[in-house]
Amino acid sequence: MDTVGQRIRKRREEFGWNQENLAEEAGIHRNTIAKYENDSNVPTDIFILCQLTIALRVPLEYLLTEECLDILSKNPAHLASRRFAEQLNTAEKIAAVEQIIQATTAFHPPK
Repeated sequence: MDTVGQRIRKRREEFGWNQENLAEEAGIHRNTIAKYENDSNVPTDIFILCQLTIALRVPLEYLLTEECLDILSKNPAHLASRRFAEQLNTAEKIAAVEQIIQATTAFHPPK
């Protein structure tokens, strides 16, 4: 299974973009993109995940790898990102959070 970084790089390259192009499209610093693609960091902030899915034109599930879901399920505070709350309308927030909750619940069922 591909890591989230590999998926980001693969999709970015499909567009013929360099990391700077993706950074501009997603509103994320280029160094952050590089860290994700090098697997030295994993995007777990809901705002960043949403920005990446919009820029890469992929569903949220594409970026929610087991690695990402594991981190989110252990630290649900990432779901309460202030930037996320400021950028999306209520329906978008609810839909995104519901997708993540479903995915994390499926990955780590409640005991």
